[in-house]
Parts: sequence; C-alpha cells; structure tokens
Amino acid sequence: SFATGLLLPSLEILAQVPCSEQLTVSLVIVSSFSSEPLCTVQVDCTCSVGDLKHKIHNTTLIIEREQRLFLGQRLLHDDDCIGNRVDWYVKQERVAQADDTLILDLVDIELVRLDPEYAIDLDDLQCGRLKLEDMPEPYKADRNMVLAAVARFPHNLVAASDLLLQDEDFLVEMMHMQGLALHYVPPEMRHSRRVVLAAVSQRGAALQFAPAHLTQDPEIVLRAVETDGVSALRFAHSLLFADQDFMDKLIY
Repeated sequence: SFATGLLLPSLEILAQVPCSEQLTVSLVIVSSFSSEPLCTVQVDCTCSVGDLKHKIHNTTLIIEREQRLFLGQRLLHDDDCIGNRVDWYVKQERVAQADDTLILDLVDIELVRLDPEYAIDLDDLQCGRLKLEDMPEPYKADRNMVLAAVARFPHNLVAASDLLLQDEDFLVEMMHMQGLALHYVPPEMRHSRRVVLAAVSQRGAALQFAPAHLTQDPEIVLRAVETDGVSALRFAHSLLFADQDFMDKLIY
C-alpha cells in the first residue's frame, strides 16, 4: 500500500520583507482553514528552511518531515536560506508587476502538512533508505517523491515515470535542485535550453551532460562559470573561445 494526499487545513506564514534590510524576520503562522493566527516565529534571516521547520515543530508540534513550505508556487528546500528566498520572491514580483519600487510588507509562505505515512516514505527516499525503483508505480509518477529521491541521488531519476521525464517544467524544477541529474534526463529533453540552463545554474559541471550545440551557447556557459568557476570551461565547446563577445564577457 502507499500513502497519498495532503492533510488539510494547510497553514500560511506571513513573512516580513525585504529580508536584505534586516537581521531577523518574523513569521506569522496562520491557519488557512480558519484564518486565525496560530503563532509567531522569529528567525535570523541567514537561517535555513530546515531551521524554520524545527521552530515550527517546537511551536505547533507538526514534525519537520510532514511540513512542506511554499513561497509563491515554489517549494522551499531545507537548505534554502530564508532571507534569500524571500528577497528573491520580492524581486520576481517587481518584475511581474513591472514596478522596481514595489514594496511588500508581508509575503505568504504556505505550510502544507503531509500525510504521516506519505511523509515517512518521502523522508526515506530523500535519505537513501529507499530507492525509487523499488517503490510502487504511483510514487514514480509523484513529483514530490521523485524530487526527494533525486535531490541527493541523481541516478534515481531513471526510475521516474515517462510522464514526468517528458515534463519540461518538472525537469526545470528538478535541475534547479540537482543539476547533475541532467545526466539521467532522456536525450530528447536534454536538448531543452531551459532544462540545461537550470541545470548549470545549480551545478556548472552539469554542462558536461549538455548536447554539443548548447555547450557553445554563451549564456549557458557563462552561467556555468558563474556557478562553478572557470573549471566549467573545460566542458564548453571549443568554437566558443573564438567568439570575441563571449571572451569579453568572460573576462569582465
């Protein structure tokens, strides 16, 4: 048998912004069912999402593995920095609304509580106690399960369902979390510029798994260098070094 679904109601966390201008951030945890505030948690802006989950557990008794935190549509990972994620969100909102002066007093971070059995399986996959290939078929088509399995062990991606492996948006999300998983992406999806750019944004060394025509894409190679340093250049196409504009950007 396998666990599915989420426990409702979920919670919302109202976070002060922008974090870049302060040392701590206050998070108000609100029930999305009753709209009543449950508690307030204050964390250092340099704290990780994992640290925040620990504080939420101490206050609400919702254990860490059952917590999933979302900022906008983006899942927050345990090693994400709270301040960086909130500031990133504000910048995205400014771009979306074409307003560089936009100021937000609060942002909503949603906390969704997972089914306990489902959460245990998710944790076991993430820690390597279970392999995705040994799990029931529905788990291989479950975005959360596949993301958890691949986060530390990229080779688990080969066991994911064909539906997910052909989903460009899912692969982009995956690459942002584990760039080296590009090695296990189906060949036809490795030709996606979005997927490769996301991969090298997380790990520059992922460039070695990109098709040849994308290893001579200036933006992709520069992003790989930005992520991993000049060592990523060994995976770049030789023709790129004859591009004077690229060389000028590389130097400066």
